[in-house]
Amino acid sequence: MSEEIKQGPDYIFQKRKSIKDTRIRRIRNRRLFYLGVFLLILLLAILYYYSDFSRFTFINISGNERMSESELLKIIDVREGDLRITNSNASIREKLLNSPFIESAAVKRKLNGELDIEITEITPLCYFYDDTILVLTDKGKTVEIPASRYSWLIDIPKATNFYDNDYEELTEALNSVKPDVLHMCLEIVRYPLSYNTSMMYFYMNDGNYVFMDPKLTDNLNYYYEILKNLKSSRACIFVDDYSKNAYTSVCPWDRVEEEIEDGANDE
Repeated sequence: MSEEIKQGPDYIFQKRKSIKDTRIRRIRNRRLFYLGVFLLILLLAILYYYSDFSRFTFINISGNERMSESELLKIIDVREGDLRITNSNASIREKLLNSPFIESAAVKRKLNGELDIEITEITPLCYFYDDTILVLTDKGKTVEIPASRYSWLIDIPKATNFYDNDYEELTEALNSVKPDVLHMCLEIVRYPLSYNTSMMYFYMNDGNYVFMDPKLTDNLNYYYEILKNLKSSRACIFVDDYSKNAYTSVCPWDRVEEEIEDGANDE
């Protein structure tokens, strides 16, 4: 075949047609490849959806002392059998932290479908009662307590004569007291005296009143030793600001009554 025939119109037409057919085949093959990948992904998604790996098989909750497991499940709105993909760790943790009664939360999940939730509840130190009931936490925060949680108040003292600007000092004072000793206290009252306007007293469940400066409340941790040394009951116990020694004395309110009686007798 001569060079002229190879470069003729028919040859050019066939060459273009061949190039076009090759391009079409490539496009068709590429589309088939993408379709195959799509169908494979769809198949895997369907298999995953109906497998145990796609759902929570077990929910383990730890760290809760006052809050029930059913209450926490209601907060996160997740149950065993729910899809994992629609409930991320971040969203579950956010729901938990939206509760004013939860201080911190950690959420982890395992490949076998288990969901581990660990929470730290607020630690109430005392409560205030006015129109509403507020608890003061160990972080210095106040949280309103609904009627459904009044059981939380059983083992913490009531605080009286304290105001918003006293909360920081009161938090620091009560954090210095061991929980088992603080649970023996029924009420904490701010009771300013002439020589110490910051004075407060702890009304204990054995009937004693323990007076001390807020900065010395760690001495309350030795309450049992104080009782052994003083051998007193239903008395007013004072802790000296300087020596930190404990002693009994006339209760301030009894002293006021005596002064009123003495004044009446003088007249």
